[in-house]
Amino acid sequence: MNILSRNYQKEKNNEIFNKKINLENKQEKFKRLAEKRVSKILEELRILSNLSNKVIYEFNEEQIDAIFSRLEEELMVIKSKFKVYNRNQKFKL
Repeated sequence: MNILSRNYQKEKNNEIFNKKINLENKQEKFKRLAEKRVSKILEELRILSNLSNKVIYEFNEEQIDAIFSRLEEELMVIKSKFKVYNRNQKFKL
């Protein structure tokens, strides 16, 4: 393949890529990715729940509390990232 045809192919690929990006706005992209990522997380949580089978596993209340405390903590951190903060607001005591 010569240089001209390689450049033409790159141009065509860029054109196709740009068209796909333009077809999907920010809201659509957020929705698509959120659905995919939340579904993955929910599946992993279902898998985590398999550890509750006392026939196969042995655990104590302290371990369970540690697991759920960490999960709840992380959820709070993530949720706070989605909140809108007014950075221009003046500080008051």
